[in-house]
Amino acid sequence: MKNVILLALTVSLLAATPGNAQTIDFRNIKCAEVLALPGATLVLIAVWLDGFQADDDDGDSMLVDLNDTDADEIRAYCQQYPSAGLLQAVEAINE
Repeated sequence: MKNVILLALTVSLLAATPGNAQTIDFRNIKCAEVLALPGATLVLIAVWLDGFQADDDDGDSMLVDLNDTDADEIRAYCQQYPSAGLLQAVEAINE
């Protein structure tokens, strides 16, 4: 009986815990912050940015190659210019 009560209490506490939702404003991210991100997170951001910049009228722009993202180029640019913004880095590598 004690275990059932403990289990019910644990489940109710977990249900009441707020999620870890996070909002990212790409306009305000600096390269120094990008350099602190895990590699997988930077790849996801690079994929999102590729999709954001995609041309809706171009059918090929709907294809995403997760092995060929701008993540390495973004990281290299940010290492050179840590005070630059993320969007500035993306624009520079896409010129």
